Amino acid sequence: MKQLLQNYKTGKLKLEEVPAPALKPGGVLVKNHYSLVSAGAKKAVIEFAKQNLMRELLS
Repeated sequence: MKQLLQNYKTGKLKLEEVPAPALKPGGVLVKNHYSLVSAGAKKAVIEFAKQNLMRELLS
């Protein structure tokens, strides 16, 4: 299956082939046909990650 991965330090996105998740006992595996990424939400997560990285570097 394909997975969109993001490096939170650089913000760079890449699409990679990854193994399908394993079904856990008592769990349910859902197959998505389509998925959507909210650009606004992702931008907020990137900015938050960058702020935390800057705090670590300046501490």
